[in-house]
Amino acid sequence: MKIQSNIKFGSLCLILLFAFLGERQHAEISNDSLELSAIRYKKGLELLRVLHEKLLELDYHFALFLTDYAVGPTDLQLSTNPVISEVFYARENLNTVHPAILAALLIREGNEAEQDELLCHLDYAIRVYECIHTIRIETEFLRASNQLLQTESEKLFEDYTRFLNYKESLVSCRQTDGWELLYLQVDEYVLQIRRDRSAGNMDAANRAHINLEFSVDRLLAFLDRYRSAIRQGRLYYYKFNSMLEPWTQTNACWGDIPESIKALRNSIQLSAEKFHSTYDLTELEGSRLKDLLYGY
Repeated sequence: MKIQSNIKFGSLCLILLFAFLGERQHAEISNDSLELSAIRYKKGLELLRVLHEKLLELDYHFALFLTDYAVGPTDLQLSTNPVISEVFYARENLNTVHPAILAALLIREGNEAEQDELLCHLDYAIRVYECIHTIRIETEFLRASNQLLQTESEKLFEDYTRFLNYKESLVSCRQTDGWELLYLQVDEYVLQIRRDRSAGNMDAANRAHINLEFSVDRLLAFLDRYRSAIRQGRLYYYKFNSMLEPWTQTNACWGDIPESIKALRNSIQLSAEKFHSTYDLTELEGSRLKDLLYGY
């Protein structure tokens, strides 16, 4: 009987020991998981900060482009011929009249060869102007889409930090450089989760932990939309470059290409490259994205 009693006592001790070790291991796993979630959350804040800065840069880029090329054919110096200037003035008031008809009405003198040359220059000027007009309209569309993303990033920041009781907006945080204070609030939030776990308040601790994870998942969804917008912008600028290409080739009819058109095409080519090198955030394919996904 004594032997049996000792066996039962030993078995109970082993059960209690395994239970204790299991709880300890579970606590360690939970703490590790919480630590990784906190790292991911802070990396997400850094990413949201970078994305917002890039969206502001893009808005400035679009605004500058629209300002620089908010001009007409005479401002672009497409031709120094006063008749062409007069045709464009008339065409603004007679929007649908074909340029050849206007030219015929306005040309008073000159032989047939001179008139043909004038018509060639006029055709070039109008086609380039319409090309630039189309580019401007589509750039305005890109800017409007970018501003929607910018607003979305500010709303996401508000939702991302709501459970921390952080009161500042993304714009205010950026202006006051309040990031360190925000990170301290994240640390305090994580510390409270640890206190709840230690006190056995697991429901509150688990809900708080879920807040960290859910916020990061929403940020990753926003990152996908940002990438899609950047890809779209790059394709648009490739298209703008192709649209201008025929009008930047020297031609016997219209002669030398105006410097303003060369400058415009060069600006578009540089912009297309910036969409790839500056705005695309290709580093997110590597270490920073891994930090977000896994918390390393």
